[in-house]
Amino acid sequence: MWITDLCKLHARYRMPPSSKFSLLNATLAIFVGVMFFIPVYISLSELPESEDDDPSLSEPTLHVANTCLDSPSISPAEDGSDKNEEERLLPVLTEIQTTCERFQLPGKPNHALTTEREDLRWKSYVCIGGKFGLKKHDCWVYSFGIKHSWVKFPEEVEKDLGCRVYGFDPGLDFIDHYYSKNIRFFNARLSNKDQQAQYNVPGPPGWKYRKLLTLIKELHFDDDPIDHVRLDITVDLWPGISTMLKDGSLLTHVKQLSLEYDLNKKTADQIRKMYTITQWLNKQGFLLAHSQPTKLSGKSYSVLYVNTMMDMVLKRSREFSE
Repeated sequence: MWITDLCKLHARYRMPPSSKFSLLNATLAIFVGVMFFIPVYISLSELPESEDDDPSLSEPTLHVANTCLDSPSISPAEDGSDKNEEERLLPVLTEIQTTCERFQLPGKPNHALTTEREDLRWKSYVCIGGKFGLKKHDCWVYSFGIKHSWVKFPEEVEKDLGCRVYGFDPGLDFIDHYYSKNIRFFNARLSNKDQQAQYNVPGPPGWKYRKLLTLIKELHFDDDPIDHVRLDITVDLWPGISTMLKDGSLLTHVKQLSLEYDLNKKTADQIRKMYTITQWLNKQGFLLAHSQPTKLSGKSYSVLYVNTMMDMVLKRSREFSE
C-alpha cells in the first residue's frame, strides 16, 4: 500500500522525537546512509511495567523500518507517577517544532499572537498562507464538538476566512442541516467505529458514531485535503484520534489539526496516552506550530499541528492513481 511505503520513506529521514536513543539512532542512520546508501531506521524500547491490554501501550519490541501507522510503544515515565508523566509531557506541548507564514485567531483578525493565557474555549488558531497554511475563500474546515457556540468558531471561520465548515456534535437537539451557505451541521460524534445510536447504543436515536475516514468518504466530494480539523473532544480524545492515526486518515487527508490537551484530574495512564498521541503525530509528520495555555486551567493547552508530509502525500497519491 502506498501509504505504508510513504511511512517508511518518512521514517528514514526523521529523528524519532522522543527516545532514549534518538541521537544514537540518528547517527547510525546517517553513517549507514552515507557509507552504504541504505537508510536504516531502528527503534528500541524497554519492556513496560504494565500489562495493559490497550493496543496503544502494547509490549515494545525491536522495530526495523516501522511505519508511521503503528503506535509508538511508550514505557512509563520513571516510576510512572502522575507527576513524572506530566513532567515528560509538558515540554512536548510547549516546544515549537515548526512555524507558519501567519497565524490567525478567527473572530479576532488583528489579534496579536501571544503565549499568554487566553480564553480559547471554542476557538483555535489557524495557519494562513505559505507551505502549510490554508488559502482564504478556498478552504475546508471540520469542527468536532461545537456545542451551542456556533459564533465561537464555525461562524467566525466562515466570516473571516471564507471557508466551508462542517460542524459535528451529537449533543445538540438538531437534525443534519445547513446553518448558513457555507456551514453545515451534522448530528454525529467522532468515534473509533461506525454505528448508529439505537436502543442498545447510548444516545438518543439519530446519533451517528463515525470514524473520521468514514465521514470523509460520506461527505467530502472532492480530492482536496481538509485544510483544518478542530477537535474539542477532550473526553473522547484517545479513541477518536488514535483511530485517525492508525488508519492514516489524518496523514492523507488533513493539513492542520488543532486540539486541546487537558491534564486536569487525569490519571498517569491518561497522561501517558496524551504523550503517545504527541509522539504518534510527530511520527506521521505533524509538527507543533503553536501552543498556548488556556485560561480554563493551569494544565490545559490549546495547540496547532501542521502536516509536513502533505506535499509528499499528494505526490504519491497522484502517482498511485495514474
